[in-house]
Amino acid sequence: MILWTPLPIEAVTEGLEPAPAATMEVRVRGRLVEVAPVGAGAGRVVRLHSTDPQDYLAPSLQPGAVVRWDLDLV
Repeated sequence: MILWTPLPIEAVTEGLEPAPAATMEVRVRGRLVEVAPVGAGAGRVVRLHSTDPQDYLAPSLQPGAVVRWDLDLV
């Protein structure tokens, strides 16, 4: 499809993609995890920040897993 317009492409495509969900970093069992909040004290794992390869093998810390944390926010 060709769109002929004098407007810049940014103005034409603005709002077509949903805005990314807000995320926050928390500590879960001593590991720094980026989560998308889904409730009070709970969130869905977006990314794990760790230098230990064994942390990436833990199913409870893999992206998509729902984790709970206390109030030890980073």
